Amino acid sequence: FSFGAHFEHLRRTKDDIGGKLDYYQWLGPYVQFNVPKFASFVRLSAGADFVKTGEIAENSESFYKLSTGFSF
Repeated sequence: FSFGAHFEHLRRTKDDIGGKLDYYQWLGPYVQFNVPKFASFVRLSAGADFVKTGEIAENSESFYKLSTGFSF
């Protein structure tokens, strides 16, 4: 079990199309549960999106993300 801060930022680095460069910028806490028997984890993150409008569609002011992973 672990917890902490989650930060994720998706940004286009070259403005060849025009418009906004930032798609989203997320900040919030996460909780992660490890499953040692299967060498895997499940992680839930949630929080605020600091980019209010996206180029393709309107973004929400909040986010949630569920991640899973396996070690080989």
